[in-house]
Amino acid sequence: MSNAATAVWNARVAIEQHDLGQLQSILAPQPELATLSINTEPGYRSLMHIAAASGNLEACMYLRELGVAVDEAARREARTTPLSEAAASGQLGSVTWLLQQGARVDGAPEAVANPLLNAVRFGHLNVAAQLLQAGADINRLHANLHQTPLDLAKVWKHVELQQLLQRSGAQATLDTPIDWSTQRLGAIGHYVSQTVGPVLPIAYCHDVQGHAVQLRLANVENKWRYKLLFTLGLADFKPRTELFFCLTDNWPVSASAALSDAPLSFPMKLLLSLAGHVVGGASIEEGLVLTTQSELASTLAWPKGIGAVVVVDYVWNPQGAADSQAISDPVKLLMLVPVADTKLDSIATPAKLAKFVEKKRTARWNAIALPYEY
Repeated sequence: MSNAATAVWNARVAIEQHDLGQLQSILAPQPELATLSINTEPGYRSLMHIAAASGNLEACMYLRELGVAVDEAARREARTTPLSEAAASGQLGSVTWLLQQGARVDGAPEAVANPLLNAVRFGHLNVAAQLLQAGADINRLHANLHQTPLDLAKVWKHVELQQLLQRSGAQATLDTPIDWSTQRLGAIGHYVSQTVGPVLPIAYCHDVQGHAVQLRLANVENKWRYKLLFTLGLADFKPRTELFFCLTDNWPVSASAALSDAPLSFPMKLLLSLAGHVVGGASIEEGLVLTTQSELASTLAWPKGIGAVVVVDYVWNPQGAADSQAISDPVKLLMLVPVADTKLDSIATPAKLAKFVEKKRTARWNAIALPYEY
């Protein structure tokens, strides 16, 4: 172990033992060590993560004086932030202090779980209440489990947390069937649930030029290898259309993701950009190619390695039996299919584009999914 690694390890021990004097004796001569991760490699938790999880406010304040960020996400550790660590450990004092210092209440948009999910998972009622009061996303989906805080409270039998979340308007996804007959444009939601997989009850609602458009998620084939992110609300316009993106299961979809300037916001923002195009009186047709230079997508942060997106009139559930219940007053359900930078030649001419579209109409989910690289 290097001298720096040894010093950082000793600083961690001092923090966990609440020994401020020892921490200062280690870091004062070499303050630059305070900004290293706990194993000195980029992307891992910092000493601030350790101090927050330990409830050591003196250490938190001292580290902040040394320039340690209060809200840095550990890229290689599920993008957890100090606030998430404090919430998981039930450290109300740390949670309160970090929020006062400007820590994001929902942590990093790319994170597997937000602080509220962590607090609920480990049964910390007071911490959950504080996060809700600070405006935490009450229905944030866990990126791996695809469950909301209320789902976790039920699974782990945290009765008081269930009651708190339900009083605050939380939704569950487990064992929560949707009565599509009572939903606006419910025939479309029902069709997707029957031909693709169950649609989650969580809806991301957006005002698009004065018109209500939802972004919804469907669990493809009920296996959580892929998920569909789709619009619901564009079928109010002629020609009747809804738009879909197939994503790998690890793609973070949340309210905070939609507001991010990072590539993780790309599928949500592109769908909303196209929705504005439709609401404004234009149409989206099969064969439309969107690139980084296209007016509808040029301001977005594109995922690494993706050079274009092509609109395809997808054949629903091509690997299984189609749903016998057709949508009355037919609606075109158009899929947005990504094209890698290295595959742009496959759509370079009208003939090649037509061949690409024909192939993708009946492609398997893995061949049309937008991968999440993190």
